[in-house]
Amino acid sequence: YADLGARQIWWVSTALSTALALGAWWYARSHSKVIWIPLGIALILLPHVIGAPQPVLAQITIVPHELAQRFAIMALFTAAIFWLVLGSVQGFIFSKLGQQRMFS
Repeated sequence: YADLGARQIWWVSTALSTALALGAWWYARSHSKVIWIPLGIALILLPHVIGAPQPVLAQITIVPHELAQRFAIMALFTAAIFWLVLGSVQGFIFSKLGQQRMFS
């Protein structure tokens, strides 16, 4: 694993950068959008461009690389299906609630 202190510094700086970006976008409502909106976008992207601290040495594991890769792909696929189903159900429920309110 990467150094805990370095990971915490990266996480706090990411949260701070996000807060500053949101502040810049809020400030852009009444000031120059040409300056503040791109600044907010840059602040959002900056920590991810820099990247989180990575471990110096590769972690040794007995799990075969192909199995770990397949697990990661299936986990992402399962999460995508979950969010699609959740969004569809929510849309269906909200459309039914909206129809009931219109005719009530």
